[in-house]
Amino acid sequence: MSATVVKHIAAKGAAPRILVVTNDELLQHKLSRLFTSKAYNLCFKKAGERASKELSHLPDADVVLLDISTSLEGLLHSLACLKERHPKTEVVLLVPQSEMYFWIEAIHAGAWECLPKPVEGSELKAVLVKSISAR
Repeated sequence: MSATVVKHIAAKGAAPRILVVTNDELLQHKLSRLFTSKAYNLCFKKAGERASKELSHLPDADVVLLDISTSLEGLLHSLACLKERHPKTEVVLLVPQSEMYFWIEAIHAGAWECLPKPVEGSELKAVLVKSISAR
């Protein structure tokens, strides 16, 4: 763990909370293995139409990883609502490589990072840890 992340944890007094919104059980399992340390609080929420609408009402999280299977336009709307209510929360999106044009829109809408699906576990962990330290 980087010194910056350790400082962040010490300053906040609690483990950083990573909220993962996905229906992908393989991704959930991969993240559970990658973040075994008690230094992180990893939470999962099922994706879907209802979850997309509820994103702006989520409890505080340091980072939200969105892997939503709804339309890309719906994902942009969810991202905008989330950033409006929780401007300090960093958002990382998992997006199909074929939707490269969407990445630019997502960054403009407030995403901290977009990663191609499928993503390697080590790359995903590195981005999530960096996004925590960016807060």
